[in-house]
Amino acid sequence: MTGSLIAPLIPPTVPSGRSGHPARRPGAQGPGARKLPLATVASPPARTATTLYRLSAVDCNGYVLNRAILTALTWPAGTRLSARMARSLLVLTADQAGAFAIGNQGDLWLPITVRRACGLVTGDRVLLAADPPLGRLVLVPPAELDRMLSRSYGEEWGGEPR
Repeated sequence: MTGSLIAPLIPPTVPSGRSGHPARRPGAQGPGARKLPLATVASPPARTATTLYRLSAVDCNGYVLNRAILTALTWPAGTRLSARMARSLLVLTADQAGAFAIGNQGDLWLPITVRRACGLVTGDRVLLAADPPLGRLVLVPPAELDRMLSRSYGEEWGGEPR
């Protein structure tokens, strides 16, 4: 058999630094290393709202429990609340003539009619948004969060909201 042999593939040698170690790659850490440019990121706007947010699950009997929210609102057990619907949001405020009340365990009971109006089912996690200076609690169901985020993403990234 006659023919040419295939030359062996040998990687090129790496130039050494002064210490005998291989030279640093670009972007490596340490003195004398070249630094890669970093992207400039704008600082997010400072938060000015005093709203406290928590997630809480709706149990099988329609109860929602979150003591941190009720403490921030200074709503002890027995506090009467009035409720109104704004889209699918439930807005609660302290009102002595209110139809709702904070239970002995610091829970809030949502009747089935209210849960249906908000599109809530057992196990759903609702966003609780407490605004202590205004004495207001807003319950945001998952479907409304989906709509809000979809709309926000569409505006921010130029896409179409769902």
